[in-house]
Amino acid sequence: MARMPVDPSSKEQLSGFEKQRSELLQAALVAETTAMAFATRRNDVRQVVDRSAAVLECMGGQIAVMVPAHVRASILRVISDAAKYIKGSATQMMMYSDDEADDALRETQVSVKDANASLDKNVSDVVEISPAFADLYSRREKYTTLTTTCLENLYWMK
Repeated sequence: MARMPVDPSSKEQLSGFEKQRSELLQAALVAETTAMAFATRRNDVRQVVDRSAAVLECMGGQIAVMVPAHVRASILRVISDAAKYIKGSATQMMMYSDDEADDALRETQVSVKDANASLDKNVSDVVEISPAFADLYSRREKYTTLTTTCLENLYWMK
């Protein structure tokens, strides 16, 4: 949230701006989600993919307005990169045979499992030798996902 100016008139104007911006972000998210549902209903894979990327960008906008300015650019860059990956998914496997596509999928799934196992092992090792880290780890906050199984070990220390 922006620093509020001292001037009462400016405070009121900024507050109105932030309220309208919030309404815009919410309306855009609902519109893109609805467009994605409509594309799903029509079995239009390319539009589902495009609208998925758009939903992510809307979420990025919502997140960006909640964080301090010094981290905003990094968040928006991550969101932009992720949206590009999503948009590319419609054509990602077009040149592959079925076997090559299956292999590519399995390779990415193994990579995630390996990364989760590596993080888990590293944390276990550090917890054994560092009481301070063990204390931080015991108070960690886990990110509980709804759909992905890739982020088993995503959490942050409090």
